[in-house]
Amino acid sequence: MKRVVLFLLAGWLCNSSIGLAQETTFQPSIGGFPADAGFALGGNVNRTRLVGRTDAHVRGALSIKKYQLYEAGISVPELKRWLALDVTGRYRNLPQEDYWGLGSNTPTTSRSNYLLEDVDTTATLTAYANGFRVGVNGGVVKINTGPGRDQLFPSVPESLQSAPRFTHVGAFMEYETLDQESDPHSGGSYSFQWTSYISSFQRYSIDVRRFIPVSDTDRIGLRLQTLFTQSGAIEEVPFFMLPTVGGSRTVRGFNPYRFRDRHALILNVEYRRPLAGFLDVVAFTDAGRVFSNAADLGLRHLHPSAGGGVRLKFGTSVFVGIDVGFSSESQRLSFRSDHMF
Repeated sequence: MKRVVLFLLAGWLCNSSIGLAQETTFQPSIGGFPADAGFALGGNVNRTRLVGRTDAHVRGALSIKKYQLYEAGISVPELKRWLALDVTGRYRNLPQEDYWGLGSNTPTTSRSNYLLEDVDTTATLTAYANGFRVGVNGGVVKINTGPGRDQLFPSVPESLQSAPRFTHVGAFMEYETLDQESDPHSGGSYSFQWTSYISSFQRYSIDVRRFIPVSDTDRIGLRLQTLFTQSGAIEEVPFFMLPTVGGSRTVRGFNPYRFRDRHALILNVEYRRPLAGFLDVVAFTDAGRVFSNAADLGLRHLHPSAGGGVRLKFGTSVFVGIDVGFSSESQRLSFRSDHMF
């Protein structure tokens, strides 16, 4: 039913434009799920000026292992000259997510899997000026977990399976000096985000990105990300909402979610070089770690990986990318439809 509604909405958005101010665009995507989801295809449909100053979007993705993502939303990018409003609803079905236990030294033999299904509705109000963006958001998320569908590994114990419902509120602050948004060559991006899952736990994220031009075309990208959680003595953070290290978004030479704990530190370095107008090559080094006490934040006991990849681009936007990462545990191949950062 969810898919039928979204596809009908997508068809409505794709109807011929009324008035010169309206525009409908479609962007195909590859990947977007954890690497173990298998090959995934999807697409985004965006319609500007759907009603008055209100824009709309629909996106969906499906993998060969039946991972599903469907999303629809509306936005008013100029609620005021400096104020924007977004409302988004999202459904995900991730049938075989990996869980290796908690801590930075979990054995490779401890792998299990679980089903993660959630529905999240979030409204975000953003103010922006001179490179700054600050905002608040709030919404409701309903989560369901259960036995994993990967028959090669056991499911997580029933004691860890749950179906919580959270009301969440948050705030964020960002500052950007990037020369361009989708494929930056110079400048930086700095963000802080706080989310409170009311009466349960809080989550904090700091993300620092810097791009340094090496020549007219080549550049180095740097990223530092820290994730922290905080909960009371009684309420613990559900394991499936804890920070993780490993996979195509953090440390590419390790399995997705390979390490998991209350806090995480992630470091990434990329050298990006264009071979042609539509093709870039990337060499990267990633490292990360998880830890249970915030006071243990530091550069010791990092899990490193390194590798390379290619990016096929339309203009400055990545259409499809492939990364190969190597670590002390494995070699990982992953597809993506954007830069890692």
